Amino acid sequence: MRLNRISLLCRDVGVAAIALLLVSGCTGVPRESRVEAVQSVDQRAAWLKNHATAWSGEEPDDAAVAAMVRGIGDARVVMLGELTHGDAKSFAFKHELIKRLHKDYGFDVLVWESGLFDCTEMDGAISGNKDIQSVARMGVFGHWSRSTETIGLFDYARATRGTQRPLIMTGFDIQESGSAGGSRWPTYLEWIGDAPGLDADVLRRIRQAMADAGKIKDAADPMAEQRRIVMELRQLGAPLAQWYTTRRDATISDREYRFRVQCLNAEAKLAEVMTLFEEGMSEKSEEKFARGYSIREQANAQILKWLVDEHFAGKKVMVWAHNVHIAMCKPSGTEVEGPRASMGEIVKRDMGDRVYSLGVVGFEGKWSWLDNPTIEYAAAQPDSLEEAWGAGGAQSAFLDLRSCRGEGHWLMQPRSGYLDQQAAKPATVRWPLVYDGVVFFREMTPRVGIPTGAGK
Repeated sequence: MRLNRISLLCRDVGVAAIALLLVSGCTGVPRESRVEAVQSVDQRAAWLKNHATAWSGEEPDDAAVAAMVRGIGDARVVMLGELTHGDAKSFAFKHELIKRLHKDYGFDVLVWESGLFDCTEMDGAISGNKDIQSVARMGVFGHWSRSTETIGLFDYARATRGTQRPLIMTGFDIQESGSAGGSRWPTYLEWIGDAPGLDADVLRRIRQAMADAGKIKDAADPMAEQRRIVMELRQLGAPLAQWYTTRRDATISDREYRFRVQCLNAEAKLAEVMTLFEEGMSEKSEEKFARGYSIREQANAQILKWLVDEHFAGKKVMVWAHNVHIAMCKPSGTEVEGPRASMGEIVKRDMGDRVYSLGVVGFEGKWSWLDNPTIEYAAAQPDSLEEAWGAGGAQSAFLDLRSCRGEGHWLMQPRSGYLDQQAAKPATVRWPLVYDGVVFFREMTPRVGIPTGAGK
């Protein structure tokens, strides 16, 4: 089961925890933006037309990009959302914006909502001559590696290799996401070598599991055998990570050692999350699902902060993820004991204005999960931001929300809206507290899959 499907749990949003932080210091709200002046749908549509930057083509024009860059300002990290993992409009928009931010504004790193290990292996292969579709599939989830709207981004990254500013790709997720994930544990065995000081039984079990993995095709039930091996390795992730974290391998650079620690810690966290998800399924426990989801968000936030502050210190970073992961608030439905937050809330809390979160909203249309039948977008809610956008007639537009955070601003009123059309359940949100900016698309279209074997 892919963990990103668990984003279906992120359906309602509470923002009280960060409201005071974001609103503090706000002074008067211009009269034309106050609640009493923007009551009807037509008035809201007119306000958006006057304050947002619209464009009509498939790609944002120079004026729209300039408006987004002004919104981003001095932020070192730009988090780019999407309403589903099957929106062609979102994919194509992010593809173009990423190229512009890299070429013209110094953003040199792209971090995907995909596995840290897998995407690092993929990035190394980008510099080679392996066909680019196979390279993409090494690292990122199939939503993006098998989409016509995104595959060109990997071609672009390859074209920058050998230049003074190559576009570097990696991932922030604890999950296995691409074909390179199959080499995770064999690589871990290479990393640990003779494993001095590691519990002998742990080392024996790892080696035995890997030996058994090489004989899966000869098993009476290969799928059952694969599951057994996965379960065995999952139990060994935590003791292996604990051991490796306490030693310093002098044969490698400090940067490489810290990367390995992150990968092994991610393995241990993934084991914890998957155990809770499986218990949640068998026990029909929403609380177990919620705890597992929360652990994933915290672990992913930790990896992203490490990438920004240490691994790529000094570089500007772009993040490709779902709306719910970059939201600066908690997903409700996960209110369990202990820390609970979205990745975006944790990162924003710790990094402040160094991060700019750009969400996506849509009015109507369709999307598709991989190459499955298309799914209709849920209709815009009455009095919602989406309804106002739709009434205004814009095809695509950008609105910076940071100037809308004063108390009394009409966008600060709690409104029903969608952060996630995969779940298609409206949330009650105050948009300026959820994102720093939003991009609107009037009609969403489903991603287009690359035909099997194309380009081979």
